[in-house]
Amino acid sequence: MKFIADAMLGKLATWLRIMGYDCAFVPHDERDARLLLLEAGEQGVVLLTRDTRLAAHQVEGRILLFREQHWRDQLRKLLKDLPLAPDENIFFTRCTLCNAPLLPITREEALKTVPARTAGHDYPFSRCPVCGKTYWPGTHLAAVKQEIAKISK
Repeated sequence: MKFIADAMLGKLATWLRIMGYDCAFVPHDERDARLLLLEAGEQGVVLLTRDTRLAAHQVEGRILLFREQHWRDQLRKLLKDLPLAPDENIFFTRCTLCNAPLLPITREEALKTVPARTAGHDYPFSRCPVCGKTYWPGTHLAAVKQEIAKISK
């Protein structure tokens, strides 16, 4: 399932990316509402918005309106309203900054860019081919899994 999140749902977009979902994020004024609606209809993506005017143009169930203000509540609603089941096997497979799929890299490549304290661990590393950010599971992986498990209940 693919998503487009509007400017009011940036944190939700980041968490969907953390969970491995393709979620484009559209800041204000980058694309007008008509283009977002067109993309949702043509590309089969789900448009995530807090804009009631945009949601009024429902395109075959392809728009999900959020009244919730906090990202945890938004994610809880999304998991309740759509047939999504968080899959830990795809966590951290997309760049949280630009949404591109991550590519595995060697430990030697990663050690050129990661903090020194990371060098002592045998993590699998990956890198975004678009923005160059390097990723590794680290201790935050357990925290992310725990947070998503709490929200998913």
